[in-house]
Amino acid sequence: MQVLVIISYIFTKQIKNFFSTKFSYKFNKFQGKAAQPFSINMANNNQLNQRQRNDILEKECALLRKKITRLRSQQIRQKSIDNKNRRLLKLTNEKLLQYHKRSQHENLSKSDFLANMSHEIRTPLNIILGMASLLAETGLNKIQRQYLSSLRITGTQLMEILNNILEFSRIDAGKVTIEPEPFSLQKIIYQIEASALPLCLQKRLMFRVEHDPLLVMERIGDPLKIFQILLNLINNGVKFTQSGSITFAIKEDYTVKDSLILTVIDTGTGISKDQQKIIFDRFTQANDSLCQNHGGAGLGLAISQKLTHAMGGKLMVKSTLGRGSVFSCHLPLPPAAPSDRRRLRLSASLILPEKFPELQILVVDDVKENIEVIKMYLKDYPVKIQTAENGAEALENFAVDVFDIILMDIRMPIMDGITATKKIRDQEKFAATTPQIILAVTAHAFQEQKNKFLKAGFDGVLTKPFYKRDLIQTLFSFTSKDRTPSSPQMMGNKAIGYCLENEQPEKIPESLRTMLPDLLQTISGDLTLMKSFQQNEDYESIYATAHSLKGVAGMFGFQQLASLITDLSQTIKSRNLIVVEELFTVLDMYVIQLKTHLE
Repeated sequence: MQVLVIISYIFTKQIKNFFSTKFSYKFNKFQGKAAQPFSINMANNNQLNQRQRNDILEKECALLRKKITRLRSQQIRQKSIDNKNRRLLKLTNEKLLQYHKRSQHENLSKSDFLANMSHEIRTPLNIILGMASLLAETGLNKIQRQYLSSLRITGTQLMEILNNILEFSRIDAGKVTIEPEPFSLQKIIYQIEASALPLCLQKRLMFRVEHDPLLVMERIGDPLKIFQILLNLINNGVKFTQSGSITFAIKEDYTVKDSLILTVIDTGTGISKDQQKIIFDRFTQANDSLCQNHGGAGLGLAISQKLTHAMGGKLMVKSTLGRGSVFSCHLPLPPAAPSDRRRLRLSASLILPEKFPELQILVVDDVKENIEVIKMYLKDYPVKIQTAENGAEALENFAVDVFDIILMDIRMPIMDGITATKKIRDQEKFAATTPQIILAVTAHAFQEQKNKFLKAGFDGVLTKPFYKRDLIQTLFSFTSKDRTPSSPQMMGNKAIGYCLENEQPEKIPESLRTMLPDLLQTISGDLTLMKSFQQNEDYESIYATAHSLKGVAGMFGFQQLASLITDLSQTIKSRNLIVVEELFTVLDMYVIQLKTHLE
């Protein structure tokens, strides 16, 4: 059995070997005949594809090498272009910088030229207008008055043209600066009347000023710019009005807080609607056909509009051909503080010789005619005048004499006014003496020049040309603080108010002391009455009581009280109720102080 199994195993193994050998032989035979050519083709194809790929790669590399070469060439060219552009940019920047410096230099030269021209024109103009004003006070026949009127009108027109040219140059250069300060509208009215009345009289035009008597005339704004705007509007009205009137009106603008409407109304030729669109353009006149007859450069209205906008206002026109024009200037002009109002009222009024203090004045100017104008302006006033032709002579006079005030010109030979003033200030510091009041009297009109003088040590600036009123008010405002008052014994009833307001109750004459209780009771009672009227909004009764109390204040010398009552009336008129409450509080404190002085 085992033998059979072994034989069977051997037999099976041999069969497997047979079939395995047979199949391997046939397969190898098939490979030899069929598989061998296929492997050769595959090898050939691989070699062919590799060569093609190599060719393609070589072509791509060659193309890339060309691109790289081209890019390098472009880079070199671009670098050369960039270098050229940098050189051109640098050259252009240098030229622009040169142009900028040249432009700055030209603008500076233009400003210096205008400042110098302004000075050179204003200096003789001060003499012309000053002498003409003095001549008008003398006895003249009809023909002489006509000649003098023409002279004054021509001088005023020259002044207007000069101001407009200077202001236009500053507007064009973007150098318009607004200098708000407390000022008096009444003073501006006086200045306008002095300039406009001769023009109106020459054409037989009526000139009127209209405003509410209780309007607060003391405001905060730039008085020089406001005056220039109004003068341009009024002169424009006079220019195009052949008959009728020119009216200047002032009223509150109740639609805008603390604003006024300044209106100039003429009965002239009028302006068409088309012309109204361009009337505020520079170098433009509404009626070019009348330009040759009326003259002018067409700058006045353009300047007025720009100045109005610079102050936060607006300038409008309403007009009908043949029926005249209405120019309305809306400006934010808040009322001045009550403490400033009395001072401003004083500066707006003409100071009479009997109320003017005795002064020792040193006038320093190298132009004798300027000195002569000042002397003639002050000939009726209690002043003594010494003169010097330059700063060096002024220092010599200052060393040996005492002056209440020095009027110092700026441009002078040997030593100018600024140098002389600095030397005086140095002497005062060294000796620790009271500072001397020194005013710059100059034809320099630019605000930055005035600021320069103030920084140099001057107390104030009086700009040429100036009128008699300007000189007297300026002198009085700078010297009235040191004015020696009359003795209470010589004041009559006014001694009561003067002594109480100056805290000198002991100087009240005995004959007047019996009046004090009733007088104080009247003042207190009227104030209480006005407060009750104010609560009931009975403004007419307030005005009546205030008018009565102001009369009492004036009769008995209560100047501060009279000023406060005037402020109260004007403030109520403008419906500024917050300030009304403040004024009533101030008045209550005022009465308490009066009573305290008597205890």
